[in-house]
Amino acid sequence: MGKGPIEQSNVDMMWAHCQKLKEVSTYPCYGGELNEEGILAECKPSLDTIAAWMSDKDWMAGKNITWIDFMFWENLEMLDFLAKGHFDEFYPAFEGYRKRFVSNPEFAKIWASDDKCMKSPFNGDQARFGARENSLVQEEQ
Repeated sequence: MGKGPIEQSNVDMMWAHCQKLKEVSTYPCYGGELNEEGILAECKPSLDTIAAWMSDKDWMAGKNITWIDFMFWENLEMLDFLAKGHFDEFYPAFEGYRKRFVSNPEFAKIWASDDKCMKSPFNGDQARFGARENSLVQEEQ
């Protein structure tokens, strides 16, 4: 939840930005005219805002990882899926954040285990992008 009132306030504030990014990145996966590149382009303004906020922070709320980091990181993973594994090339500002997240010792153990961590699908079966039939799960089978 954040340590202290400042981090807790930052979590609340960043939730609004993460929710907007989630909407911009997810809704087009279910319909509309956008393809993967179009969705990534639509996300750029939200990503720019978040990147500017995080320029001097390790985590979204400050020095400590909070629940909002998990929401944001999952969205970045979906964007990496849409970018066919090249999100860091599309948007390099979050490369260090993504590496820091998966190298967190507590999370790394969970992330390494497919039994403990479902890495996809990102969207429901009705989605054009990121659904089970389009997911990495299907490609591995």
